[in-house]
Amino acid sequence: MFSDMQALLELPEYQARTREMNGNLAVVMRNGCYARDVTSLHYHPTNKEQQPGERDGLLSNNKPESTSSTSPPPSYKKSNNTSPLQFVNVLFGVNMMVKRGKLVGVCGDAGSGKTSLISAICGELIGYDGECLVNGKLALVTQTPWTYNHTLQDNILMANKMSTRRYKNVMWACSLEADVERLPNGDLTEIGTLELI
Repeated sequence: MFSDMQALLELPEYQARTREMNGNLAVVMRNGCYARDVTSLHYHPTNKEQQPGERDGLLSNNKPESTSSTSPPPSYKKSNNTSPLQFVNVLFGVNMMVKRGKLVGVCGDAGSGKTSLISAICGELIGYDGECLVNGKLALVTQTPWTYNHTLQDNILMANKMSTRRYKNVMWACSLEADVERLPNGDLTEIGTLELI
C-alpha cells in the first residue's frame, strides 16, 4: 500500500486548463492530440512487423507513424528524472463539446480510445497539440477498484473512525449488503489477496 501511495505522491502536479469559456459548456476539446508516457511501463514492441494502425495488444496507436505530423516534444522530461520520456501516441485530432448538465456516453470497441479520451480530459495524458478546456471540477471513478489487503471494512473506513449509521449508508449506497452476506467473514473478510474484487 505504501509503495502505491508513494507513486501517487510522485505524480506531476495537475495543471488546471480552465479559462474563460461559454458557461453552458463543461468540456471543450479542439484538435486534441495526446500521448502516453511509457517510460515506466515495460513496453517492448514485438519484433513482428505490424501494418499501420494495427494494435500491439498493450497500447494502441491508431494513426500510422508515416502520417504523423506532430509528435510530443522530445525535450519533455520528468521533473525528478533527467532522462527523456518515451511516448506512444494515443489520440489524434479529437474535437468535442460537452454541454453542462448533459449525460454523455462514450462507446466503442475494446482498444478504440474510450479510456484514453477520459484520461485526456482529466489531464492524465500528455497533450502535444490542440487544447482541452474544463469548466469546473472533475471527479473520476475508474472501473478498476483501488483496494488494499485488509478487511472490506478497513477498505471502506480508510482509517476513519467507525460511524455505524454512516457505514450502513455507504454499504447501502454501494449495494454491498448482498455481497457481504456471501463473504466467509462478512465485512471482516480480507480482500485483495483472495481476488474477491
